[in-house]
Amino acid sequence: MKNGARKGKSLAQLCVEKGMTLTKKRKVIINVIEKDPGHLNTEDVYNRAKMEDSSISIATVYRSLKLMRDYNVIDHHSFGQEHQHFESPMKSHHDHFVCNECGKITEFTDNSLEKLKINVARSHDFEMHSHRLEIYGLCSDCSKTSQ
Repeated sequence: MKNGARKGKSLAQLCVEKGMTLTKKRKVIINVIEKDPGHLNTEDVYNRAKMEDSSISIATVYRSLKLMRDYNVIDHHSFGQEHQHFESPMKSHHDHFVCNECGKITEFTDNSLEKLKINVARSHDFEMHSHRLEIYGLCSDCSKTSQ
């Protein structure tokens, strides 16, 4: 899916367009993802969904997130960890710094870097639809403590 294909649509709309049934529990999970600006793991989604619907199970959250991931309606990242992190695809494009020490994830955008990626793709006669950049290292806090 090209980046622009998701703009202006809610996560629920994307799910319906992909043919997913929007159950009450899936709507709760979607609401949790859309409300949070960060990178939620499955436990985070479950704990927040449980506050909205006490009957929701961790198994329902796992199944729903897997389905949304398989249907390409949510963004997911591993950030070098064993578990997945999820975020709303409605956020504007950004890249990530990931701290190897504390696991902190920092979003950033850089127009010159975006132009460079486009130019590199063109120079290789490649039609880029999307991309993902994760830069690993030490955040400023961990860098200070390691010196």
